[in-house]
Amino acid sequence: MPPRIVSLLASATETVYALGMGQFLVGRSHECDYPPEVSALPILTRPRIRVHASSREIDEEVRTLWQSGQPVYWIDEVLLRQLAPTVILTQDHCEVCAVSLADVERAVSSWQLHVSATAAGHQPDADQAPDRPAILALKPHCLADVWHGMLAIGQALGVTERAEHLVARSQQRLEQLRERLVLACTPPTVLCLEWLDPVMNAGNWMPELVYYAGGVSVLDTAGQPSHYLPWQAVLSADPDVIVIACCGWDVERTRREIECLERLRGWWHLRAVRCRRVFVADGNQYFNRPGPRLVESAYLLAEMLYPQQIAAVHRGTAWQPIYE
Repeated sequence: MPPRIVSLLASATETVYALGMGQFLVGRSHECDYPPEVSALPILTRPRIRVHASSREIDEEVRTLWQSGQPVYWIDEVLLRQLAPTVILTQDHCEVCAVSLADVERAVSSWQLHVSATAAGHQPDADQAPDRPAILALKPHCLADVWHGMLAIGQALGVTERAEHLVARSQQRLEQLRERLVLACTPPTVLCLEWLDPVMNAGNWMPELVYYAGGVSVLDTAGQPSHYLPWQAVLSADPDVIVIACCGWDVERTRREIECLERLRGWWHLRAVRCRRVFVADGNQYFNRPGPRLVESAYLLAEMLYPQQIAAVHRGTAWQPIYE
């Protein structure tokens, strides 16, 4: 019997399609929007914060939910049960990025409660809950974890060999990029930001992407979570390049709030600003999705860092300079 897949994680959805299993998806999260055909699937989640609020307001709303022990996202438990998935893909990495493993487990546990209630009320058998699905929770902190997650999805869906090929090809493309840039001039120091107000660095796999793109990442450590940055630390690091890839935001959404940084003391004196090497990138579609397009994200970085060597095919769409 073919699987019935529900993906509550955008990067997992992209991996399912990359493995040629998109036809078996029956439901998705509100953030799953690539490839475009996924938009036809039922949506099972929605945020409990105002996604169009300012970066400061979003941060405050998220922290308020955390402090009260409430989830950041709603799950449509009734629809999830009706879709009767055999596999649910979610994450256990960041409660802000997507629906958490705990949220999914609570939703699935409600199915059995529903069965008990309908049995007591003599409801029709058609209203019975499906069998408990397999829940695969990804927890990527570095590229090795991303590859492991792809393999885990492949194994769960019965296409292990395809997953192995996908991982091998992804690793090969990154190595090829690095080899193209290894003879370049002294590598620039690069600060990657994931949020504007308050300022947050971009940790996890981002330092590795910077490495493959021929840069030296500063103020972060590969495999470590993103965190708030003291502004004095940014001034002291004085990076050659600043790349802003806000979690969940595209290029235009990020540009609208760049003044959050411009108001900070010393911004205009930073080397990257003076040399006009400050870039905004589509963090939503690329850098913050630990799936197949992380490889493309490294190529985007290389376009920013080495415009004389790497054709800027994504400029204007996936990234653009702030000061031209």
